[in-house]
Amino acid sequence: MGIYLHSTHEVVIADNVIKDDREGTYLYNSTNNHILNNIVPDNEYFPIQLFSSTLNNLINNTISHNCIGIYFYRYSAENIVEHNKIKEGGLFIVDSTDNKVLDNILEYRGLYVTDPGNKIKNNTLNGKQLIYLEGATDKVIEDAGQLILFQCSNITLRNLRIQIAGVAVFYGIRILAEY
Repeated sequence: MGIYLHSTHEVVIADNVIKDDREGTYLYNSTNNHILNNIVPDNEYFPIQLFSSTLNNLINNTISHNCIGIYFYRYSAENIVEHNKIKEGGLFIVDSTDNKVLDNILEYRGLYVTDPGNKIKNNTLNGKQLIYLEGATDKVIEDAGQLILFQCSNITLRNLRIQIAGVAVFYGIRILAEY
């Protein structure tokens, strides 16, 4: 493990190269930390993982060639993930809510999220918009790199070509796919 924070607060991890490890940076039960401007390639599993950690900022990191990109697990809430570039790993938010995922570029694997209640906006996957909707109704979606829909109804998916997304999650009442 490259960097491990356990019950640690207000640490800045910035301008590092963290590579060739099992896990790059792991925060456990840690709050108000900042992971900024790091290059995190070639780690076996998780380049950045948060477990039960809150109010952390992950900003402007470049993550590539990892099994998983950024991984939030077990009540990791109120974190900000912004302006990161994640290639070949994606972003996983499992059993965690109230996070903000804004303006990130993902390539070759997208977003996986298990629960509604996160703010996910202005992200792209493979050069196309990553669309995340909660509680939406009566929408037509015609172009996207990935779609994640929670508690939606009357959604029409038309002429989509989604490739290398990893997963597209549809949790809706009525979704019509047209070709």
